[in-house]
Amino acid sequence: MRNPIFNQIHRDFLRSKEAARVMTAKEHPFTAEKIEKLYMRGRRDFRGIYVGNAKLRDMDLAGIDFAKAIFESVDFSNSDLRGANFTHANIKDANFSYANLGGATFDDANLENVFFNYAILEHADFSRAKLKQVSLVGANLERAFLIFTRFDNANVDNAKFREADMMGTDFRNVDFRNVDIENINFEESHFLDNVIFNKADYESKKIKFGITKDLRGVKFV
Repeated sequence: MRNPIFNQIHRDFLRSKEAARVMTAKEHPFTAEKIEKLYMRGRRDFRGIYVGNAKLRDMDLAGIDFAKAIFESVDFSNSDLRGANFTHANIKDANFSYANLGGATFDDANLENVFFNYAILEHADFSRAKLKQVSLVGANLERAFLIFTRFDNANVDNAKFREADMMGTDFRNVDFRNVDIENINFEESHFLDNVIFNKADYESKKIKFGITKDLRGVKFV
């Protein structure tokens, strides 16, 4: 078994390695025009790239691979991103509103101040992703995978989560009162602070917590 000192050294090494990778990516940024041109020529692999202050809206980018990519202030609104791969991506101040992200993967991604308003996210995978100040107003996440995901200050007003899998997910400051939550799997989830549900939904058994780890932050209104 590894000792704590070795574990800390290993974590520091990984952090420095990641910082070096990010610095290298930022030295060679990709523009929207470059991505579109290469995509049109048949390229799909854009792993690890850096994109900042770019407009990738209204584009056909289905099946594109953005794993480990870094996006800052990028507009993806109304684009076709079906099946896109954002695994381990870092996304900040981005806009995916009205985009089609059906079947897209955000596994273990970091998302901060990102808008998915009215986006199509059916069967999308946000497992292990960290969602901080993310807006999902009117988004369709039916049958999406949000396993061991972290929701922190998320706006989910009028979103559809029907039959979504939220097993083991952490919630802070999320209001589910105006949300389609029928048949969601909340097994082993943690409701840590200010998570609001409709009392009527709970009484009608639309909400099924199952074996839930922590309900201390739940409020029924």
